Amino acid sequence: MNRAGFLALVSLLSIHLTSALRAQPSSPVNLSAPQLKFSRLAPGLLSGQAVFAIEQCTRVQVEIIASGPLVSTSILGPSGQVLNPGTIGGLGGAYNTLQGSQPASMGPVYLPNASPGYHYIYSFPWLGAGNYTVNFAAGASLSDDLAVISQVTTDSRIAVNLFVTEPFIIVGNPAVLVAAVFNGGQAVAGAAVNVSAVPPTGPAVSVVLRDDGQDADSAAGDGLYSGQVIPTQVGLYNAAAVVTGTTSGGVAFTRNPAVPFDVISPGSKLTGAFNDNGVDSNSDGLFERVEIRFAAETTRPGNYQLFIQLKTALGKTLLRSNPANLAAGAGGITVPFEAAAFLSLGENGPYQIEQVNLVSLLNQGAQLNDRRLNVGQTKAYLLSQFQQPPLALTGVVTDQGIDTNSNGKFDFLRVSVQTNVRTAGFYRWSYRLTDLNRREIAFLEASGALAAGLNNLTINFPGTSISRAGFNGPYLIRDMLVLGPASLAAVDVGSTNNYLASQFEGAVIAGDVNGDGVVDCADIALVRSLVGKRAGQPGFDPRADVNKDNVIDVRDVAYVSQRLAPGTRCQ
Repeated sequence: MNRAGFLALVSLLSIHLTSALRAQPSSPVNLSAPQLKFSRLAPGLLSGQAVFAIEQCTRVQVEIIASGPLVSTSILGPSGQVLNPGTIGGLGGAYNTLQGSQPASMGPVYLPNASPGYHYIYSFPWLGAGNYTVNFAAGASLSDDLAVISQVTTDSRIAVNLFVTEPFIIVGNPAVLVAAVFNGGQAVAGAAVNVSAVPPTGPAVSVVLRDDGQDADSAAGDGLYSGQVIPTQVGLYNAAAVVTGTTSGGVAFTRNPAVPFDVISPGSKLTGAFNDNGVDSNSDGLFERVEIRFAAETTRPGNYQLFIQLKTALGKTLLRSNPANLAAGAGGITVPFEAAAFLSLGENGPYQIEQVNLVSLLNQGAQLNDRRLNVGQTKAYLLSQFQQPPLALTGVVTDQGIDTNSNGKFDFLRVSVQTNVRTAGFYRWSYRLTDLNRREIAFLEASGALAAGLNNLTINFPGTSISRAGFNGPYLIRDMLVLGPASLAAVDVGSTNNYLASQFEGAVIAGDVNGDGVVDCADIALVRSLVGKRAGQPGFDPRADVNKDNVIDVRDVAYVSQRLAPGTRCQ
């Protein structure tokens, strides 16, 4: 049999084995559990066999596919059971044959006319763990090589499949192959996965798939074994895997999943040439955006999208993209970066062009055509060259406890939020102070005239409000609102330094019976120990009478309990 005919059988079988997985590639539930053996009959070699080790399951299906007719087929079970067309019914099974032909579209496995060749199909209950020997023979008149594929599929919990992460691969780009290996819903560790990828012409390429979180594998121990091959030819590749391993329960297994994938030529390639320019749309001397254009040579006209990622000197990144319809020949795509994006980085240029990806937008989905890394730098743009919003936060927030009467307690907490103002005028601003659990301490507003440039929007939060709330810092500065010639919507702007509520004036903290600056289980214990005591009685402690009704009772215990930190449990 010639190589093309043999590979055609492999290709069709690969499509069948992966049909379910392509619908749900991440689900171990729908994985098949195939085993395959390839054999060759020829004049002088008229019979052959394939041996399969089958672990526990409930049903077994054996399909023998031959490129020509066979005169006999049978299966020898692990305990000497003989299954052939005459005996299989007595063992609760069924036998079918069909002659396949090239279909217009592929159907599920085992449907009549699903693939070319002669099919001999046995379906029967599991006969026990062990070796199942598939026997087959051709007629004495055989005059040419005969390819035979023996396939075993069971409903075993040990299920394996092989798939490619991209529907189409651009020649020269990596094709990532992934084998899913599961025992029921549990990932199987330590499997050996060896893949042979056969190109349209020439020798196969071998690759080992690993589940170690390195290189092409995204996460270690998730049951998805990954690796990559780089196709060098355009056309259909056929990848076949041999997967061997042992489950955590000590069951050894072998599986042979396969998958085809198409390799296509790129529709467009980047030339490497690029330029960038600041754009001042309103002629006020400031850039509204920076446009970066990359040249491309296109052989397949159509819709494309260019992704560009910039990187600052301190490692911050900025990603933008833009689509374009490219005609055949020389052309290019321009990607705009808005001024606000550079301002958010907080760093001057030049910016490193860290990565550029050219993607074609096909009916089947997006497909990477070309990728370039670290191709150069932009011009040395300054943040001061970019169009500024009328009012913007700089990210600088300061806070300070202020003690006006020098008694060691803060009379208020001064919080300042720096803004960059382009339009001078009278403004009003407000924000709220909360603890880390967003429990409100105070909400205040202030106002004043702001000049163009940098301004601090300051609010003094009373120390008594903080001490009365009894929450320790750091405190959150939330829901800032600025109104005036320009406005700013409510935003959370940052947090303060660490403070204790007891550091602030009037720090009789609600529920802090023992006066140590925190409300905790020690306060609960003190109140409980004095329950029943009344004013004037020996042992009465007025600190424990938190509601000041001259008796220490469960109401005082409840008052303190309600002011414990969330999640605190006292015995």
